[in-house]
Amino acid sequence: MAFTFPIYTPAGTPILINAGDNVQSIINAAPANAEFKFGAGTFVGPFTPRNGDSYYGTVTSNVLTSKIIGSTTLTGFASIGCLWRNSMEQR
Repeated sequence: MAFTFPIYTPAGTPILINAGDNVQSIINAAPANAEFKFGAGTFVGPFTPRNGDSYYGTVTSNVLTSKIIGSTTLTGFASIGCLWRNSMEQR
């Protein structure tokens, strides 16, 4: 099975975010209703998108080459046997 991606044409010049850039800093410094294009590579969050902005990845030869991983570091866990419990967990 082959997947095809629609080609998105931005209304203006998008703000390019390259792998290794501080994504949140770029988002924060941009004007309202900005368009962001993620270049080829892997981008690890967390970062917070804004209402009104547009975000899209890079497609090369019908292959999406931008990978966005929205992760958050979890802390405060303790092992109780084979169970892991967060010390902030409500009981």
